[in-house]
Amino acid sequence: MKNKLNTIYKIKSISFLVMLLFSFSTFGQVEIPSFIPLSENTIQNDSILLPFFDKLKEKDSIIRIVHIGDSHIQANFFTDVTRNNFQDIFGNAGRGFLFPYKAAKTNGPQDITYTTYSDFFALRNIKNRSKKATIGLSGIALETTEKEFFIKVSFDDEKDFANEIQWISHTNNIAVQKEIKYQKPVPKWKYHTVKSGNTLSGIGRKYKVSVRNIKKWNGLKSNMIRPKQKLKIKSKSYQPAKILGTTPFAQSIENGVKSNSLIQEFYVTGNSSKAKDNFALNGLLTSNGNPGVIYHNIGVNGARFEDYNNRSSLFFEQLKLLKPDLIIISLGTNEAFETTYKSERFEENLLAFLNNTKEFTNCQNILLTTPPSALIKRRKTNPKIAEFRNIILENAKKQQYAYWDLYHMTGKERGILTWSKQGLAAKDKIHYSAKGYEIQGELLFRAIYNTFLKYE
Repeated sequence: MKNKLNTIYKIKSISFLVMLLFSFSTFGQVEIPSFIPLSENTIQNDSILLPFFDKLKEKDSIIRIVHIGDSHIQANFFTDVTRNNFQDIFGNAGRGFLFPYKAAKTNGPQDITYTTYSDFFALRNIKNRSKKATIGLSGIALETTEKEFFIKVSFDDEKDFANEIQWISHTNNIAVQKEIKYQKPVPKWKYHTVKSGNTLSGIGRKYKVSVRNIKKWNGLKSNMIRPKQKLKIKSKSYQPAKILGTTPFAQSIENGVKSNSLIQEFYVTGNSSKAKDNFALNGLLTSNGNPGVIYHNIGVNGARFEDYNNRSSLFFEQLKLLKPDLIIISLGTNEAFETTYKSERFEENLLAFLNNTKEFTNCQNILLTTPPSALIKRRKTNPKIAEFRNIILENAKKQQYAYWDLYHMTGKERGILTWSKQGLAAKDKIHYSAKGYEIQGELLFRAIYNTFLKYE
């Protein structure tokens, strides 16, 4: 496919051609199954993206792509493939947006490890109905009152190592340290008073611990327990950690730090000089000082357009901090699984999201993607997906946005069944497998890249 594209499209700049030819050896992160119609994998309204394509051709520039969505973007299976393809061909300027999902007790990218012993208040935007939480760029509130909290961030892959880290915080009292020394935290204990009829297995199920551990913690030699007996249950929480010392980075920058060399890990802590009642983290931005692509992925499990519009009060204000050259928006699936969700409501929130995005970021290069094929209760066609997909397409044409029709590429109404037979969809026939999302990420990149070559 790469050689064919190379013969079809003429590249104007010789130096740029050499770069592209060199990159062909790494082009294509994932093999595409034969049942997918590759010839139909295209970007529509693609001329909208010409300013972005021009930026891609600039030598020694940093190109910032922001991809916003729901669970498939939060988990990073989809976006990791797209990111790697872009960076293999156009250069790697850094990993970009990070958020410590583990501290928020939810899933996240598997190639970054977050370690913390602190307790955090966390709330996804979809749950912020009373707007009691201040939610920003991550779409998830993350706050703590522990003055000596820390979160260790470790990159598993050398390509993500960074020399510049910035934090985003609406409380503005976050710091990043090169190293810290801390006293090993002590686990918290819960106490259960045995009632008549209680058994160790029942108590274990209640606290989600094993009978073996209950016996170990309480020095029990048998399963016999008696009423009013107090049992210690080890909690998954810890007593607040005590920081004994910190090693700062060589250089401070605005809302961040800079290292003289690439680093694999760093620590997020509170800034004692700006002490407040609580510390809030809305996200981290990492880069490596090289030209190329930074591909930010921002997703929230279960999110809808209106959750970013109405329940994430600082989302759009903080989005502009990323200075995006291209914004990709992949939302719409979750609305389609709410039986009372009307077309008017969907369109209203779609347009509000787009207007807010343009107003705050001043980015005109926006690419909409449609929801993929999915079923209700694993077998019934969901007509709302097609309905909302059509609303996205109609408004993309009317409002002049580029768009990519993932619904079509996944087989439309019942196409997910074909993906399922190949082991590429989850059992619920709503979500896809990790491999399935990786294929979709590959398709998105190829659609964008082929369009880029077309305009050469």
